Order: sequence, then C-alpha cells, then structure tokens
Amino acid sequence: MDAVPVGFEARYADQAAAVSRTFRRMIHRYVPGPYHGPVTLFASADGPTAQSPDSTLGWQRVAEDLRVVRLPGDHTTCVTKYADELARQLQACIDAAQA
Repeated sequence: MDAVPVGFEARYADQAAAVSRTFRRMIHRYVPGPYHGPVTLFASADGPTAQSPDSTLGWQRVAEDLRVVRLPGDHTTCVTKYADELARQLQACIDAAQA
C-alpha cells in the first residue's frame, strides 16, 4: 500500500499512488551506463546498507574511480544528526576536486 501524507486530500490519493508506482517501476528498470570520472559515495555506517556484502552498494559496476566514505548514523541521521560530518566530508571532496 502506498503511503499518503497527513492532510493530503483524498481525491488525489489514487493519482499519487499511481505516480508512486510508476516512479518505483522506473527506478527498478533504470540501468546506468559506465562513468569514467571520480565518484565519492557517501554511505551510512549503520542500518541495512552497512550490512551489505558489497561495500560499494553496486556503484563499482558503473564507477571505475570510486571512493566510499562511511558517515556515522543511519540513512536519515547521517544527513541530520551528523550533518556537520557530512559537510566536512563534502568540503574535502570539493577542495580535492579544485586542487
């Protein structure tokens, strides 16, 4: 079942659910091509992705020059509670790219 935000008018629920289903189908069908430049993957240190046997979460298949940075927290808290660490890591990437 598709989740509908609180206060969302019921008359739009079917349309929103259809859009959500279409979006999920598109995401599952998308096959990215190879990328030959440097890529930094920011991944949470906790939660399901941290338990993945593939530390690159599949990105190594398309990104030849891949660097994985593990951020503290889970998928949500790594960009909320630990936003300062994310900002520090992003700044380091920008600085390295401009050097």
